[in-house]
Amino acid sequence: CGPCKMIAPELEKLASEWKDKLQIVKINVDEKPDIAGEYNITGIPTLILFKKGAVAHRVSGALRLEQLKSTFKDYV
Repeated sequence: CGPCKMIAPELEKLASEWKDKLQIVKINVDEKPDIAGEYNITGIPTLILFKKGAVAHRVSGALRLEQLKSTFKDYV
């Protein structure tokens, strides 16, 4: 999707900057509808932060790098 393509470079930057703090995994919900259903993903892009195996935070939309950092800083 367009917003997914917009956020991809921002996620790559975040993964590089916070490589020792987090791991980013991308999932195509068209190819993995079971995962989309399990986590109630109804819009994309949806970002779900897991901490110790549990969902800690979720946000939807194409965020810029600074917004991503601000959103996730309290969890890493």
